[in-house]
Amino acid sequence: MQIKGTKIRNKYMTTQEMLAKRHDIKLRFMQPWPAMFKEGIETEAHVEITMTVNDAVNVQRQVQFNADSNKKWTDEDLLDGFIAVNWASPVE
Repeated sequence: MQIKGTKIRNKYMTTQEMLAKRHDIKLRFMQPWPAMFKEGIETEAHVEITMTVNDAVNVQRQVQFNADSNKKWTDEDLLDGFIAVNWASPVE
């Protein structure tokens, strides 16, 4: 499956291609953290996180296990899910 908008080095990559280089390709995504302005007003800081494709698959496997421990997920399904939920994009 090719993920639209997933570009790395001016080339679109499929999830299979990312999985083939799962220890070399990293995914980047943002996560909001609670923060506060100096005036005491609450806000969010957008923290950039990177992890390997392999780590992303393992994290998503834990999430899916907690949600439905009876289903077996393929690595491709897990990677697709992680990218979709976290709006992650690959970087090399």
